[in-house]
Amino acid sequence: MAVVAFVKHEDNMIPSHPCSIKAGDEFYLVVDGVKGPTQVAQADATPVLDEITRETIDWNIEIKEECIDADV
Repeated sequence: MAVVAFVKHEDNMIPSHPCSIKAGDEFYLVVDGVKGPTQVAQADATPVLDEITRETIDWNIEIKEECIDADV
């Protein structure tokens, strides 16, 4: 599964890794080529760790505002 975050910087949405999302950022995720809704992060992205290896396997992003897109 390929995931790219697009985070708003000034008036542009800049492609980023999901780990770069910070509290208050307006962002959307593209998962396997499908754009999700624009949302606002409530907190910084936090890693989800594998229980055995303790390696980062995903990122958790708490949402403050969901679906602020009119078209999604």
